[in-house]
Amino acid sequence: MTKQIKERFDALSDAIIAIIMTILVLEIKIPSSSKELPSFAYAIGLFLISFVIVFNFWYRRTQIMSVNDSLSYKAFVQDVIAHMLLALFPLATKMLVEYQDKWVAILFYGTVNFVTALLLSWMTLNLTLQNAKTDTKNQKYNIREFYMKRLIMVSGMDIFSMVLALLFNKVGIFLYLVSPLMEFWMNYKRGVIFETAIANGYTFEDYIGGKNQGEQRKIRTKEPKH
Repeated sequence: MTKQIKERFDALSDAIIAIIMTILVLEIKIPSSSKELPSFAYAIGLFLISFVIVFNFWYRRTQIMSVNDSLSYKAFVQDVIAHMLLALFPLATKMLVEYQDKWVAILFYGTVNFVTALLLSWMTLNLTLQNAKTDTKNQKYNIREFYMKRLIMVSGMDIFSMVLALLFNKVGIFLYLVSPLMEFWMNYKRGVIFETAIANGYTFEDYIGGKNQGEQRKIRTKEPKH
């Protein structure tokens, strides 16, 4: 796939995500009386959950696309399908607010979230292996193992959150906020570690292989300065 098509789709991706975030806000109904304030607060809470999930998608996709100049057709198809499912988030969020059978709405919302994250993770793995600056099987194995562990961890959190939401129904849906917030925090910490590794002369393959573990431990144990 040409670089021009990739760049055009990157621009389209930003537009799609911006529209999704806008629709999420517009779906919140303004209360007409104090009796509707609990429903209003519930809708805002669901918006925050969906916003964080969509932002995590944008952040992870931007990270992988920024370090890959080329895009295979397989990864492109995965990317398109992921965006198609991501566009269902406003509808899924609206169902959580208005649909009476909460378990149906939760299952729909959770499935959209799970499959979207799964596609993004597979696309990230394929693109990383495709563009890895190494020909050794050992380093490619380390890359695959790194992303498979991440895939299992994120998928496990999503499934666990969905099960809790199904068990507790209306209140349990806010447990969904735990998973995207944890993922957001992990992305932040991982980004800091990666930037430090690159600044110290390590390659992406070194980072995946854990050769900069000394720097990783320093960052994890470093106390914040006030």
